[in-house]
Amino acid sequence: GTLEGMACSIQPNFNVLRVVYPFALQRLMKNPSGSPVVEKTLQSLICRKDGSVDRRKVEKLLRDASALTGMRRRDVVKDVVSSRRGRQFLRKLGYGELRRLARTSKFFPNG
Repeated sequence: GTLEGMACSIQPNFNVLRVVYPFALQRLMKNPSGSPVVEKTLQSLICRKDGSVDRRKVEKLLRDASALTGMRRRDVVKDVVSSRRGRQFLRKLGYGELRRLARTSKFFPNG
């Protein structure tokens, strides 16, 4: 788009996705407006076809959010649970599953 073109003319290596993606992931996980479209999108990203949560997909989503924001994964989770919708997301995920994810060194190897 136009804004990306302007940014690239100033900074040739500018990547709009790198700027927008962390914001989009946070909005997706927190869903502050309670949008059913956002909810369905999140479900499609983290669930299997049978509707159960796919642990590997959740790990990837949090890994991506961590890498792109520069936040530790643990801090990404804390940020998500700081909102009412984020807590609803975690209830759907299941606190038991979150505890299992948090206990695995693979999930939080560096915090």
